Amino acid sequence: NKDHRKKQKRKIGFVAGMFAASAVFLAGGFVFNYLKTETNNSNYDNFMAVAQTSVVDEEKVENYVRAIEIKPDSVEPYIGIVDTYKSDASFTIEEENSLKKIINPNLLLLRESEGYDELAYEIGKTYWYYYEYGKTENDDNQITRMTSSIQWFHDAVKYGTPGSDNYQLANTYEQIGTFYKEITVRVNEASDKGMYIEYFNSLSALLSGM
Repeated sequence: NKDHRKKQKRKIGFVAGMFAASAVFLAGGFVFNYLKTETNNSNYDNFMAVAQTSVVDEEKVENYVRAIEIKPDSVEPYIGIVDTYKSDASFTIEEENSLKKIINPNLLLLRESEGYDELAYEIGKTYWYYYEYGKTENDDNQITRMTSSIQWFHDAVKYGTPGSDNYQLANTYEQIGTFYKEITVRVNEASDKGMYIEYFNSLSALLSGM
């Protein structure tokens, strides 16, 4: 009958309207996400550009941190911070604490990111050559610098590509640092046999790679 057909048409119209509304909302969601991504990318690029052109270290780090807040898995701003901290040939305890606060919350994410091995390698070198902890007029804190770098060179090897220059160097740095970390205990325990030739070989490999 006519009433039944009218009810059916209304149901069909209602369902069609729901589908149309859903399509509009879905399309709107895609557009919103696209615009949000584009805005984030633009802001990230802007913060990176400002950081790279700034002549004030504090401004550099501040803008790199803002870039990290947008893309916490991108290694470039972290490398920028490391380069900033070691630009004066000194890596202070305050800078170390600041770097840890920035990188540690995102470390697991970074380890899955392309280029993390390079970041770990650069942090390792920063500790190895510039770390200030324990340095005095009578102590150049060489052993502290070497042993503090081990974990980062280990990561550079673990997440790196075998055969690359940084991979080989990171492996050598790690071996030398481990030697200095273990040698005192091994001497006391009379278990240092064979360590010195390994150290010599590692040191020779490091010097030949420079």
